[in-house]
Amino acid sequence: IFIFSSFVFYMFLSTTEFSFVFYLLAGFGSSHFLQTCSPEPSMEDKSAYFESILIAIVCVTILAVVDIAMSPSARKESEKAAIHFSKTLTKAITFQLSDVSSSSPYSKQVIEGELATIRSKASEAEMEPHFSGAPFNTAMYNQLSTRGNSLFIQVLTYRWALRHSASSTLDDVPDEVKKGDSRV
Repeated sequence: IFIFSSFVFYMFLSTTEFSFVFYLLAGFGSSHFLQTCSPEPSMEDKSAYFESILIAIVCVTILAVVDIAMSPSARKESEKAAIHFSKTLTKAITFQLSDVSSSSPYSKQVIEGELATIRSKASEAEMEPHFSGAPFNTAMYNQLSTRGNSLFIQVLTYRWALRHSASSTLDDVPDEVKKGDSRV
């Protein structure tokens, strides 16, 4: 029971998305181990107990394996979030250098949301169990988040400086926006 409980406890703490499955496995699997024994159970009783334990363990194991196999890897999700953030920030920088008014896909709130997504996906990937290969590189994603935030602040600073310039090249912008952009 100690080995079974240790494995289930490790899996319960290792995954955030499917921890409830391992919680159920621990509860239903351990309950059969901890039942009081009758003074002299018959061979049929013993086989029925053993069979019910095996059925519960096999069912929950199949459920857990299918759930883990069908769910996307947190590592892959954090990679996708980081790549998407870099593409969005690149497009936002391109728009700023072209002196084009930034559109909603590249607004401050969108980019801040993508930074938050990187942080959350990286924390999920850090807790994901890994049976082969190297552990998740949390330090790299923390550095990516920190430097991405710094670059984002620099883009906002550049936008503020550009919008406060009297020589802004936007033709269709009213004069009060050229004097200062309150949306930054």
